[in-house]
Amino acid sequence: MMVSLLVACDVPSPPAPSLPWIHGLSAATVRDTPTSQAAQRIANLLASSTQDDYGALELQSDVTGDSRAETILASYSLGIVVSDAAGRVLTRVPGFEAEGSADELLAIASGNAQLGVPVVLAAVQTGGHRETTISLAIYGMIGGATLRQVFFAPIEIHEGDRTAAGSLTFVPAGLLYRAPDAQFTKLWTYDVRSGRYLEPTPAPTNAAPGRDVAPGSDAAPRNI
Repeated sequence: MMVSLLVACDVPSPPAPSLPWIHGLSAATVRDTPTSQAAQRIANLLASSTQDDYGALELQSDVTGDSRAETILASYSLGIVVSDAAGRVLTRVPGFEAEGSADELLAIASGNAQLGVPVVLAAVQTGGHRETTISLAIYGMIGGATLRQVFFAPIEIHEGDRTAAGSLTFVPAGLLYRAPDAQFTKLWTYDVRSGRYLEPTPAPTNAAPGRDVAPGSDAAPRNI
């Protein structure tokens, strides 16, 4: 099922059902249903002799900033590939390591994260029958040509019958991230030099509180 949330510039989209932890991503397009056709296409683009048995995800979005839609193909084992209208591979990132029977690429999305460049986001599940972790991997098109991971962290954990979920809200040049089981939200800032979101440095024991954001404060994430 394709969930297209196309809204006016700078107006955040509501969370997609398959990405309930994400807020503040505008002009977002989300794909959460894998197909064998997409798995075959990404295998062909990478000249791979094997394809992902669980299928792959595919969406069209302008991720290079040239006002033309590129094709994004994503597979747990083969990674993420961006190709142009002629089918040429523009950039790619490797797949995820096998960890257990529950390994799965749950969803991918592309949109405006208030960085000045589009981002690609992947929700990845790892683990087995009793314990699984869903993590968010965020990629930016650095220089309009190279897809690079700018953030990776867990967003939901399952241990037996227990589930703990976090949240992530995009803000100008940063994001507000609350890890599963965490009490406070932390402000991560985007560092242009390293091309990554940087976790706040823990404050010294006797220092004043740093960048933790208490629930209910003006900077805390809200459902949009």
